[in-house]
This record gives sequence, structure tokens and C-alpha cells, in this order.
Amino acid sequence: MKGYNVEWSQELKIYQSFDEYLRAWVLIHALHHKLGFPGEVPGIVFNLSVGYDLAGIQKPNMQWFLQQMQDCSSYKQALVDQVAQYYPAIRQLQIPDRISDNVTLSTMHGCPPAEIERICAYLMQEQGLHTYVKCNPTLLGPERVRGLLNEELGYSDVVVPDSAFAHDLEYAVAVPMLKALKAVASECGLHFGVKLSNTLEVENFRSVFNADEKMMYLSGRPRHAITVNLAQQLSEEFDGDLPMSFSAGADCFNAADLLAGGMQTITVCSDLLKTGGYMRLLQYIEAVRDTAPAETDSRSYLRRYAQQTRQQRTLQKTAFMTSRSKTGRTLGLFDCIEAPCIDRCAVNQKVPQYMKAVRDGDFKEALRLTQADNPIASTLGRVCDHLCETTCIRTHLDEPLGDSRDQTFYHGPGNPIGPGKRRAGARFESCDHRRRPWWHGGGIGAGTGRMPGRNL
Repeated sequence: MKGYNVEWSQELKIYQSFDEYLRAWVLIHALHHKLGFPGEVPGIVFNLSVGYDLAGIQKPNMQWFLQQMQDCSSYKQALVDQVAQYYPAIRQLQIPDRISDNVTLSTMHGCPPAEIERICAYLMQEQGLHTYVKCNPTLLGPERVRGLLNEELGYSDVVVPDSAFAHDLEYAVAVPMLKALKAVASECGLHFGVKLSNTLEVENFRSVFNADEKMMYLSGRPRHAITVNLAQQLSEEFDGDLPMSFSAGADCFNAADLLAGGMQTITVCSDLLKTGGYMRLLQYIEAVRDTAPAETDSRSYLRRYAQQTRQQRTLQKTAFMTSRSKTGRTLGLFDCIEAPCIDRCAVNQKVPQYMKAVRDGDFKEALRLTQADNPIASTLGRVCDHLCETTCIRTHLDEPLGDSRDQTFYHGPGNPIGPGKRRAGARFESCDHRRRPWWHGGGIGAGTGRMPGRNL
């Protein structure tokens, strides 16, 4: 996925933000106990986020917020009493009064380096907080950013203006600043590191945004490659001794690589907004457990992974075709349960149902579901231009599911159910007949490249 935005917002007032933190703090401890998870306390860390500038952080409302996050006892009991109405056992739990002891400084584009250093020093020296500072991808420099984005990844239509580099922190300035802040952290007995990275400022060329907005901010797949290469450069600069948190196009397919490369925490919020929601976390666990590399030298691994991202197919602009993924259906409030593949199917096939049946190995049920709408699926599965695949929501994730190929599988010639173990959801190559020399073919308008003569 590649995305853009043009606005920054904080929808909640300061006291409302604290209320959300506190509610989550109390509820997570209650759930940890209710579900019988191991350990006396939940294995979770609450990370605060503050922004530019220091004067704003020192205002009374922000000072109140920071104080409550370090001692929430004045407000905690009221929420415990509320939860106790539904789960009385919460009264027996020892819920800590300190919600968080760490913070991430999310600086806006154009925040002066001296201001960044002052804020970080203040958060460590005056507030006693472990501190991470979020850096911008422009830290990699114009030549490398544009080389990766426009040339190696193929996003030739995306323009990163000179101003994006001019008003952001430069690498030559950042390195001594980060070293000075590491020294401050050491003196305070705290940890200091960086979070990589913020969005990338680019020129606005999208008609969906107001033309008055001259800039927009890029995230997703291209930012992943840029940020990984920035992380690798910083890792070399600090001999692997700069703690790094990662936030740039992370998903279940690269989480194991990021952890092996030395990233200590990974932000996956955007990925969890995709289809599947929080259930996608299960795939993260499986991927890290099953594919985590055995190598222990994180710097060497990150070096290789950074090089890999520069040629990785899934990060290239041409990897996914998403321009046809919308249908003419009116977007309703509960649209997320409607399958767009059915909208595009000429006979309104029950695509999700029959693909689930194939996945489960229930080929008789798949045959029944298909023939209810399409009695000649073996034929149509070969001649159809499968518009269902171009609207498949997986085009925004990896590749479309092979709908038409599934039909020809379990309606195979001479065997209406078909032998073998092909599963719905497997990755199939597009059966674009125009790539074949015999595409024009013959016989009821279907080329033999798509339908062998025995099927006709």
C-alpha cells in the first residue's frame, strides 16, 4: 500500500487524551487478569507522544498531562469502580499508578535542530522519561532519497522538492546532535534512540486533494525502502549502538526482517487498518515465529536487507494494479462486508463462498455454489477476462486471488471436481491471453491459448 495525506490533526483535547490512556490502562489490566494471561502484569508498554515545540510542552495543560501519566492515582479509582460493576475482581488487582515512563518526540517537518535537542534534553532531564525522537526520511539526503524513490523503485511521478530537504534536519547536523543526546541519556540513567521515520514531504499532484495544498505526505511501500536504508546508514554510523524504533510500511511479511535487523519496536498501525484488522496480528506472530532468521549479527542482516529493499518486487511502483479496485456500488456504512468481486462478475458468482469451499477442500460444495449461477464454469473460467481479480481487495496487499483459475480447477475436463490440492488464495499468474502468440485462436470466440481444444 502507498498512501498520502495533507492534514495533521489532534482530534482530542489534552484531558481527553489522558482519559483515553487511563481507560486503556485500566481495561488492559482487567483483561489480562480475566483471560488468565501469564505474569502479574500485562506485557505491554504505553508510549507517550509529544510534539513541537518546547514552549507548548511547558504550558500548564501539557504539564498536567505529563504529571498524570506518571501518577494517575487521582483519577484511576473512579475508572476501577466503573469496571468493577462488570468485573468485580478488578478491585483485587494492583494496577500501577504510573502509566508510562517513555516518550516519542514527533517533530513536524521543518522543526529546527536546536529545538529538537532542547525538547529531548528537557524530557530526559526534567521529566525523567526514556526518549525517542522521530526523524524524517529526508535525513538520508536528496541524492539517495530521489535515487531510491524515482529510479530504483520507479515512482517517477513523485517529486520531492528541494524545500523538503532545506527545512528538515540534515544528516551532518543530526549525527552530533544524536550523540549529544545519547550522552544526556547516559547521565540521567535513561535510554535514548530514534524512531524511523516520519512521512515524506512531496509535491501534491493528486486531484483528490485541494489544489491549494501544495504539499502532501507520502507513506507506505516506498517509504519502507527509504527508511530501511536510513536505518542501515545510522546503524553503521553508531556501530549498532543507537536504539531504533521502526515505522514505515511495516507488515507481517517484513516484520521478521526488521527485528533481525535490530529494530527494537515496530509500528504497524496503518497495516492494521487494512482488511482483517487486528486479526492480522496473528499472521505477524506466525511470520516471526516461522521465518525469523537465525543470524544474530543485526548490522550485517540490516545491511543485506537494505540492499534487498532496493530491488524488492513488492516495493516497486509497478507491483500492484490498484486503479480498477473500485466498483460502481454506492459506498455504505457497512460496505466492508460486501465483496467487490461479485459486483464485477457478469453472472454475480458467489466468489467468496466458492473460494472458501475450495480452500477447505470441499470441492462438491464449490461445484454446487458455482453451478447455481454458472452451469458452464469450466468454459467461462477460461474465456472470462476475470474482472473479479482486478477489483479483489488483495490487490492492495499483494496479488488478487485466482478466481477464474479456481473454477477451471474444480471443473476440470473429465473430472468435474478435479484432482489435486490447489487452495483458493494461492497466488496465480494472470492468464492474459494477449501475451500468447495464438491468442486470436478460434472456436466460440475463445482462443486455444485460453481453452485447449479438448475442452471445446
